[in-house]
Amino acid sequence: MKKFILLLLLIPFISFSQNLTFIGENSYPSTIEFELENKEEDLFITFLKDNENILIMLKTIDYIDYTEPTIDRKMIIYLDNGKVISSNAPNYKDYVDDFCVSIYPLTKSDINDIIFGKINSIRYALVDKYEKTRNRVASNTANSDISKSLLELIK
Repeated sequence: MKKFILLLLLIPFISFSQNLTFIGENSYPSTIEFELENKEEDLFITFLKDNENILIMLKTIDYIDYTEPTIDRKMIIYLDNGKVISSNAPNYKDYVDDFCVSIYPLTKSDINDIIFGKINSIRYALVDKYEKTRNRVASNTANSDISKSLLELIK
């Protein structure tokens, strides 16, 4: 009986656990990380909640650290239903442990489109300190259920 009561007390902790992502000196409630395939290096995306705002974090590996690469410029999200979402510039950029990390803002309309659509692919650019740009597209070939995780985050 004591084991059963203990199990009942632990259920809320298990069922309401939330992912956290740490960026610099901040932490954000977040979705799990999703991997999108690219022929060079895969792209990892995570949705973050900052107060009432939802952000998308892009992360990819790049070993050419002397060029100080970042994910920069316009990011474009292509959905399976034909809709296109774009964000002109990231709010945050960093290069740490061979990873380029950038955070882009999304509007409420963008979030609704992603929830009711399915991410097909994301176009992004790696830009180095010499302004050399390498445009890339990463595809959701694993058909990850990104919408479900995003919906849980905004609740």
